[in-house]
Amino acid sequence: MKVKKTIKMLQRSSTIDKEFDHQKMKSARIILLFIAGAIIHLPSLAQPYVDIVNLQYQQYRNGGNITKEHTTSIFLPVEMKTGNRLLLGSSYKSLSFNHQQDSVTTTNLSSLSMQLGITKTLNKHWSIMGMIIPKLNSDFEDISIKDYQFGGILLMTKKVNDQFQYKFGMYYNREFFGNFFVPLIGIGWRISDRLQVFGVLPGKLNIEYKLSNTFYTGVSFRSVTSSYRLNKDLNHNYVREGSESFGLSQMKIFLNFYPIQRLVIYTELGHTAFREYKIHPNSGFDNPEQLFSDFGNSLFVNVGASFRVRFDQK
Repeated sequence: MKVKKTIKMLQRSSTIDKEFDHQKMKSARIILLFIAGAIIHLPSLAQPYVDIVNLQYQQYRNGGNITKEHTTSIFLPVEMKTGNRLLLGSSYKSLSFNHQQDSVTTTNLSSLSMQLGITKTLNKHWSIMGMIIPKLNSDFEDISIKDYQFGGILLMTKKVNDQFQYKFGMYYNREFFGNFFVPLIGIGWRISDRLQVFGVLPGKLNIEYKLSNTFYTGVSFRSVTSSYRLNKDLNHNYVREGSESFGLSQMKIFLNFYPIQRLVIYTELGHTAFREYKIHPNSGFDNPEQLFSDFGNSLFVNVGASFRVRFDQK
């Protein structure tokens, strides 16, 4: 009898150890993913600056329902002997949902992307940029090959003069809802020493006004389409961010403060459009279900800090 009790105690201890090891592995995996995510947020590809390091917190509020978004990124452009630039980096974004009725299916979605690209100058007027972007988009409950996506960008730039350039190209990503192709058109227009327009649509467009060497302000438009795979307990279905016709869109005003050179602290205030989170079946044949039906369009605010290198300053 003592032997049987001892065996049972050892088995129970082994089970506890396995559960503890599993929790340690899960925690370590999340930490490693966050560290990896802290290595490039894909920059706007027609702008007068580059954010080498960026930290941002954003919050949406709709009644008692709150969505929190954290973004961490680093961008590393490497000058090569040929005069071309190698682009390296990663970005990590997490979304957490706080429902006032506490009756949601899932509460956390995350995205980890890596970027590898190159810019090449063809002549004094033309340059080209190519970038591949593998992603891991899911609720990070049981990461598998089903959670991975692969995409890329090809963008041509025509420099008309020192004040004006335009861009065109294509973005592709293998979303969980299928192949996602988006034509791109961009602009970089230095209207005056204080006023600039830059961005690549449909992703982002900025109108920036320089108040002083310390303060910049302006308005910005941003649109995002993403999909996130859910765990096997939810049949590996996926959540689509943004409506099926348009991505999640934001219109906002911003204020940038440079306390010292190359350090910017910023805040943005705006409103969303086409903000939806729907669970789509993995089979693709059934109708999607509305996830967080009370998390619709709303006001939002974000704050952040960046180590920023501007090209329009001496």
